[in-house]
Amino acid sequence: MYRRSQRGQSMVEYALAIVLVSVIAIGILSLVGNVAQGSLGIAVGALRGSGGISASSSSLTFGAPVTCKQGVSIHVVLSTTLPLTGLSLRNNAPDWHWQGYPVSADFTSGLAPNYSCPTSVVVQDRSTGAIAATGVVIIP
Repeated sequence: MYRRSQRGQSMVEYALAIVLVSVIAIGILSLVGNVAQGSLGIAVGALRGSGGISASSSSLTFGAPVTCKQGVSIHVVLSTTLPLTGLSLRNNAPDWHWQGYPVSADFTSGLAPNYSCPTSVVVQDRSTGAIAATGVVIIP
């Protein structure tokens, strides 16, 4: 009788351990999710080529190809119904990156004379998970 009750107890302990590991794994994946999604978006944007646009949602996309002139400026036009304060921009330029969120849906950001143009740009909405990626048109 004593053995039988111990075996039942160990099964409950195994079940609790599995539930705990599952909850921890879900928490870690939710934290890493936006970073992984953005990294994949950078790759998709680069593979789409200059001007190629890919979006996961009609509520967030690029309104026109992103254009860049090395050492001068980069021009981005967004088409979105989402609040701009929830958006984050990423690029794959080796020597600079955006900080903060876009201040308008159509903006130009100046580049320092020695800064290079990225080959892809990604915009993500942190609350809904919507993402849009595009290749950058380099202006000579």
